Order: sequence, then C-alpha cells, then structure tokens
Amino acid sequence: MIVLILGLALFVLVHLSPNFSTLRAYLVGRFGVTGYKLGFSAISLIAFGLIVIGIRDAPYVQVWLPPVWLHLFVLPLMFVAFFFLAASLVPSNMPRLVRHPMSIGVVLLSLAHLLVNDDLAAIVLFSSFGAFSIVHMLLANQRGEKQPTRRYPIQLEAMPVAVGGILLMVSFLLHSRLIGVPPGIH
Repeated sequence: MIVLILGLALFVLVHLSPNFSTLRAYLVGRFGVTGYKLGFSAISLIAFGLIVIGIRDAPYVQVWLPPVWLHLFVLPLMFVAFFFLAASLVPSNMPRLVRHPMSIGVVLLSLAHLLVNDDLAAIVLFSSFGAFSIVHMLLANQRGEKQPTRRYPIQLEAMPVAVGGILLMVSFLLHSRLIGVPPGIH
C-alpha cells in the first residue's frame, strides 16, 4: 500500500506543479521547455508505474459490501466518463460548452469504480484521482483558465461519442489483462 500511496503522491505533485507559475517558470528557465516537458513526462510515467505496482501488490482489505444493484450504474457512468475524456482529446464543441471535460471524465470514472469496489486500495486509488480532478478544476478556475472559443462543425459532435464508445469497449476488453481483474468482478 505504501508504493500505491507514493505513486499517487508523486502523480498529484507533478500534475499540480504547473499551477504554480513561479515553480514552472523556474524549472523551464533551468531545464528549458523541452527538458521541463521530458522531466514532467518521466516523473508521470514513474508515478503511474508505482501506482500500477502498488495497486497490484496491495493487500485486499474489505471496507464495505456494495449492494449488487450499484453495478447497474457503472456502465452508463463509464460511457459518460469516456465521452468526456474523448471530448477533451478530439475536435468537438464540448470543451467550449463544458469546462474541464477531461477532469469531469476522471471524476465520473472514479465515481463508477467507487460504487462497486469494496477494498481499501481501490478506494484510495479512485478517491485520490477523483479528488485530484476536483482540485485541478478548482485551481484552473481560480487562475482564470479560459475555455476554448473555436467552433467546430456540428458533424464533429459524433466524434466524442464514437471515440468514447471505442475507448469504453477497449477498456472493457483489456481490463483483465491490464488491471488483473475482470470488469464488474470485485
């Protein structure tokens, strides 16, 4: 569990660092933009690796027994989560209409997992990602982050739906291989 918490702490710290403009300016001045981005990416990958190792090695400690009917909400929540994640990555009007689609997607993904996961490690993992995403949105709003203003043709609105659906299917198919647990089995 210590490795999981260390990975989460490292992930949160590195992803919150851009919110502190003086720290970012110092690091860019010291290492250059490319060095900053490479360092950011390397530390993010290390953090992600620690999270994966930590969640796989964490002991199973049951915290609660989720009612079976909560599983009914997981697939719809996951589809909406992947829709928002896709809307932040592909051209569409969604980022212009809704602030922080990626963070909203992560919050919904976290919520879906928290509904059905009963063990301490999963609760720590998904509550951390959900809380981080909420803090990230609040900090972005506080620093006055602007929403995109570019308008896309209406035909592109199908892209986040299609890409989100594909991402959901791929994650469903690869869940066992990547995570070590079949989806819906907890």
